[in-house]
Amino acid sequence: MTSIRRRSRDHVRTFLLAGTLVLAAGCATPPEMRGQSGQDEAAPAPECAQLQGEIAQTEKARSAAAERSGNAWKAVVPVVVLAQKASGTAAVHEAERKLAALKVQAGRCQAS
Repeated sequence: MTSIRRRSRDHVRTFLLAGTLVLAAGCATPPEMRGQSGQDEAAPAPECAQLQGEIAQTEKARSAAAERSGNAWKAVVPVVVLAQKASGTAAVHEAERKLAALKVQAGRCQAS
């Protein structure tokens, strides 16, 4: 009896996983464009001029994005340096606190 329930649960899990994957795949793929001319067909002249402008803008945006991507490390390095400095400073303060406590204990030992 329990093996039948276990199998049923396994089947339900499998179907839920499959359904989730199907939904995710459906959401991840863009819908087909209907009613638009195919890419093989020549576009009218006004659209061609507009396309040249869009191509130029897209190339500028691409080169700006590539530059930002190449310079991204410059934004991270200061954060890492500050984090390491803060960590080091905290470790120094902790060591100084511990050293002071040990010196107090050592002074008590010498006085005894």
